[in-house]
Amino acid sequence: MFKRPLLWILGVWILGELLADLCGIPLDRETELDRKMAGRESAVVRVSGCVQNIRRTSSGYSYILTNNDVEIEGQRAAARDLLVFCEGAEAMKVGQRWQVTGTLSPFLLPGNPGEFNLQAYYRAQRIDFSLREMTRVCVNASFSPVKDGLFRLRERMGEVIRAEAGTEDAGVLLSILLGDRSELGIDMRELYQLGGISHILAVSGLHVSLFGMTLWRLLKRSPAPRILSAVLSLLTVAGYVVLTGSGSSAVRAGIMFGLMLGAELLGRTYDLLSAAALAGIFLLWQYPLLLWQSGFQLSFLAVLAVGWLLPQLEMPKNIRASFAIQWMTLPVLAVMNGIAPLGAVLLNALVLPLSGVVLGTAAVGGLTGALAWLMSGMPAAVIPGIVAHVCLMPARGILAVYRMAASCAVRLPGYLWVTGMPVAWQIMLYYGCILVWAWGKGRYKRFPAFAGLAAAVLLSLCCLHRLPFTAELQITALDVGQGDSLFIRAPEGDMLIDAGSSSADSVGIRRVLPFLRSQGTARLEVLLLTHADSDHYNAMADLLRDPALSVGALGMTQTAARDPEIADILQAAEEKGIPVRIVTAGDAWQLGNVRITCLYPTPEEERQFAEDNKNETSLVIRLEQGSFSALFTGDLGEEGEKVWMAREKIAEADVLKAGHHGSRYASTAPFLQEVSPEFVIFSCGKHNRYGHPHPDTVARVRRVGARTASTAESGAVTILRRRGRNYYYGYK
Repeated sequence: MFKRPLLWILGVWILGELLADLCGIPLDRETELDRKMAGRESAVVRVSGCVQNIRRTSSGYSYILTNNDVEIEGQRAAARDLLVFCEGAEAMKVGQRWQVTGTLSPFLLPGNPGEFNLQAYYRAQRIDFSLREMTRVCVNASFSPVKDGLFRLRERMGEVIRAEAGTEDAGVLLSILLGDRSELGIDMRELYQLGGISHILAVSGLHVSLFGMTLWRLLKRSPAPRILSAVLSLLTVAGYVVLTGSGSSAVRAGIMFGLMLGAELLGRTYDLLSAAALAGIFLLWQYPLLLWQSGFQLSFLAVLAVGWLLPQLEMPKNIRASFAIQWMTLPVLAVMNGIAPLGAVLLNALVLPLSGVVLGTAAVGGLTGALAWLMSGMPAAVIPGIVAHVCLMPARGILAVYRMAASCAVRLPGYLWVTGMPVAWQIMLYYGCILVWAWGKGRYKRFPAFAGLAAAVLLSLCCLHRLPFTAELQITALDVGQGDSLFIRAPEGDMLIDAGSSSADSVGIRRVLPFLRSQGTARLEVLLLTHADSDHYNAMADLLRDPALSVGALGMTQTAARDPEIADILQAAEEKGIPVRIVTAGDAWQLGNVRITCLYPTPEEERQFAEDNKNETSLVIRLEQGSFSALFTGDLGEEGEKVWMAREKIAEADVLKAGHHGSRYASTAPFLQEVSPEFVIFSCGKHNRYGHPHPDTVARVRRVGARTASTAESGAVTILRRRGRNYYYGYK
């Protein structure tokens, strides 16, 4: 029973962490700096610490300070590692001690379901805060020659790849070879993620194993002693792990590679699962919170798939490994992305055999290019430069194949399955299906092996299926920074009003789409644009082009449809055959027993403001479900409210999405008196330069007795209606 004791120890450790989480026992010790920063958004501090790692970012550099001594408001505080952002790091060397002054801030928490949790990611690495550098002074110039040399090598290799590979390919190659994502475009990252091949963009066990095993096999054939060959191979792998940032997957692979070498030198049997268990125990001993990180989970589940599941599968060898890994890791992908790329088994069968060529040619190209830099000024320096250019050509060709294959694959029917974010019991049932299949495989041989496997796969996939929406209605104002995006869900369909931001980058891919996927939304019956301001529409093209999302109709005003700034949105709709509907007062949509009606503007009212003030042409939408009602006013301001109220009396509403993000010149007192809302939502960005929501507007809202919530403070604000009662809550 206890054939692999290390595996049992790791299992008990993981169970202990799960129980601690259920009991509310913190696994992360609170530091003195945590206590001093409690309730603060930022503080100016002076830090003295050692430079552990230097990385390039999209806007400059970052480095990790360790062994820190922090001075905050004249008092000293102990802290773990800090991530420092700066414009340049040319004068710094890894291992030096610097005194840095800057603005200390906690990492941002996600504002919406499905959004990436930056704080949890860094906390798992014991990096507690970020620091925006103002000044720095070296207080100890001694440094680590090996670590600093690896950083310089990384920089030189990066420069070569940027110069020789072109902008698009350079970002992917830097990510694959060096773990540097500073130039990896978000569209490319999204394509690889949807295709189910994003694992090759991270320096993982695959990369480390390819390097280590290739070098070890070459050195074994040389006349050098085996022990020397093993030491050289291990040092090279360790150097590569450090070079690429020492991610958990790379460290795991490095430990396993060292154990494999030790077993071979000692003439012992190497056990993949025991080696992985020892690596897991080592990592969790140092970083307990890694257990909750998807990268750690995917890395170890992939090893479990290869070491335990793969030998039990009876299928063609060219897809067996890909299938085993995909089946084992699918729940983690569903929790991460809300999407399961079911067809990734076949795409990985193409990608994985070629990944070694990409990695090898990129490495040779980068290294020879770095050699050309070292030989600068010498007549022969041109030769390594030519070699670097030639070596990168096969890698670029393969990347073109990857792009084409992934772009075609994600558009195939059934390739992408929007699961939503499965809950714990669904995941337990999923893995229960795999365990039952493995247990019964050798016991009930009268059933065909393929039939048993197919049944197990189908049952496990059913466990991940999106749970039915059992409430009567859901309304969520997403946290998109300074902008608007309003999600409506009824049992009969989903709808989205606006999607844009003027303060958040790539808000469609980073915030709106992750939210929709976390909800299991594969189709929007209607995507509605209230008016043509970028903070209401600049994410819409991404939504319309997303291969995992279908849209029934795109609605907007005549004024918006004529605006040249939304040409890309109209083109995206045309590409996917989505009808565009011109919306005016009186138009309505029915989602079961939920009726959604446009109340403003009429064509005449729209023409009145079309030339002077786009905000006053905003669509105003009323939602009704039984006795419940809600009013969404876009960016409608005081003038539009007056024109509308002159035409008709405005019916009362339980919920109001305040006009123009809570501007002083919207949601006027007469308007609020007619609407008489119980609950008002302000959709705006934290510390926005407009001062939204304006204190005067908040005061007017409270005078009519309404409660308020702001996406800037609460994150996504949701109204959930169950059994005739309304529940209001914020995500943060």
